[in-house]
Amino acid sequence: MADKALTLRVEQLQAAALSPRTQQAYATGCKRYKEFCRKYCIAPFPTTQLTLCYFAAYLSRQVQYPTVRLYIAAVRSQQLSRGMEDPLKEPQQLNLIMKGLNKQAKTRTRLPISPPLLRTLVHTVLRMRHMEKHDRHLYATAICLAYFGCLRAGELSYPSTHSYHHNKHLTMSDISIHNNTVHLWLKQSKTDQARKGATIIIGPGNADICPVHITKLFLHFRRHARASDA
Repeated sequence: MADKALTLRVEQLQAAALSPRTQQAYATGCKRYKEFCRKYCIAPFPTTQLTLCYFAAYLSRQVQYPTVRLYIAAVRSQQLSRGMEDPLKEPQQLNLIMKGLNKQAKTRTRLPISPPLLRTLVHTVLRMRHMEKHDRHLYATAICLAYFGCLRAGELSYPSTHSYHHNKHLTMSDISIHNNTVHLWLKQSKTDQARKGATIIIGPGNADICPVHITKLFLHFRRHARASDA
């Protein structure tokens, strides 16, 4: 049997294969699974397809269908990482349960952000007088860059101050203006697990929601705010 250091290294490499968000979601899924097992006096591992069917039924009244699928994937991943047999080698029974769950799921309609809606969002934020001018332009810039740069929320923001790290998340040095275009340096993204980074170039648009103009205003007010704090 391998020693503790080698076992730890194997676990680190397995974890590195998943994005931080997926790792966090999997950790939550495994936690919910262990709670389920304790409640019904079931040994968590090795799990079986039948146990996962009961787990899916248990979750069905608590979370949405996509979350059920995610949590089951988390338990499967945990079992495989322990060197145990794949519980979903022949997943016919679970597939049937998931199909029924999907049919009963309440669908949420997410409307796309259209240019008129974007304009409303930006103008509403800029009119929020209870906020500092710097903050109003910060949020307006974030909205425009997310829209015109086709960015995911995790590429432009982070869950909390405790999870922020300058080597992973966006900083002011990652935003610049060149030849009337915004250059946004993304250190990592969901599709860039190797963290090679990529530059997103955003050109000008309509005058009132032009991402270049709005970003320039934000950078101006930020410099002014920092100068006044000095």
